Amino acid sequence: MDNKSIIIQYPPSKTLDQLTKFLHETKHVQYNIISEKQAQIILWKFGYVNVITPFVHHFSDLKYSHKATLNKVIEFSDFYDLYKKERSKYPVIANNILIYETQFKSILSYEVVTNHNLSDSNQLHLFFEEISLQISNNTCYKENRIQHMVQQIADLESNIEKYHDVYSLFDHISLGTALTIYIGLPNNFQEQIFSAFKQLDMTLGVEKINDFITKVFMLVSIRNCVMHCNSLEMLIQFYNPKTQTLRKQRSKKNYVKMINFLSKEKQYTY
Repeated sequence: MDNKSIIIQYPPSKTLDQLTKFLHETKHVQYNIISEKQAQIILWKFGYVNVITPFVHHFSDLKYSHKATLNKVIEFSDFYDLYKKERSKYPVIANNILIYETQFKSILSYEVVTNHNLSDSNQLHLFFEEISLQISNNTCYKENRIQHMVQQIADLESNIEKYHDVYSLFDHISLGTALTIYIGLPNNFQEQIFSAFKQLDMTLGVEKINDFITKVFMLVSIRNCVMHCNSLEMLIQFYNPKTQTLRKQRSKKNYVKMINFLSKEKQYTY
């Protein structure tokens, strides 16, 4: 069946008045420290899905459920404090990731360009086809991830003619796409680039390439979350928020560790 023919029913939207009433009546939220009117302004400015949804599990017996009823009376300000504490980390995280991303793409592009004959767009197409083939034959990843990475390369190929040189193309790709290119390189070339990353202390505390790739995958997820103003709390807790599929405990700890690592001032320098 065509996906466009599938009709998905959404819950009815709520006005600000209805939202604060809903919180009070179904989740026992009070407005003593922050007034109900102030709460409405906060929800209007920052969104229910950012201020409330990620933090419900802090106050509920039914852990990590968006629809849980809170097991005690809670102030709206407690939600807002958690939101502010989370978002206070974002500027430092974003700065560290931006510096890391710049260096990752620059080193990758330099190594690729200086070690391959990419004198014209046809040579570049052949290079990306080799990358795509290597990824397709990779047995380390699930099929859906391989399909996603192959599609990233296909999208990149379709845009080659938009750039007047290879460096400009590499400069405009995302960190996720740059990582996909790295994954598609031959093992000995990955080692060569990994050694270059080591010189700048960019290997994220690991010594093996597979561990490094796993770390950068996490960094990409955190990057997309922060840059799109989504909740890191949701990223930590849920593998798939739509289906409420929880991350395994080890995965949660790894994300928390990476977020704390990126939350330190001057983790990377210009």
